[in-house]
Amino acid sequence: MVGPRGNGWVGCEDRIAWLLRVNRIYGRDEQLSVGTEFARAYRGGVAQRSVDGTQITRWELARQRVGYTPIRRYEQLLGLRRTIWWR
Repeated sequence: MVGPRGNGWVGCEDRIAWLLRVNRIYGRDEQLSVGTEFARAYRGGVAQRSVDGTQITRWELARQRVGYTPIRRYEQLLGLRRTIWWR
């Protein structure tokens, strides 16, 4: 696996980004596999703000660090078991 930083280096952010992307693309809901549709559905649950497709891309390509709330919202939208317990 080669992260966006190249040279074969893969950090935690790259792995998290990859997990977000594959879980969205290969999830149960085919509509959410399209980034713009996922962005449209994003607001709600733990997410108080809307995002657009470019924000989803930045998170999923590790171009921007993803925080607690987006990870929880991915879990909610994709019907995944909660994996972060510190809040």
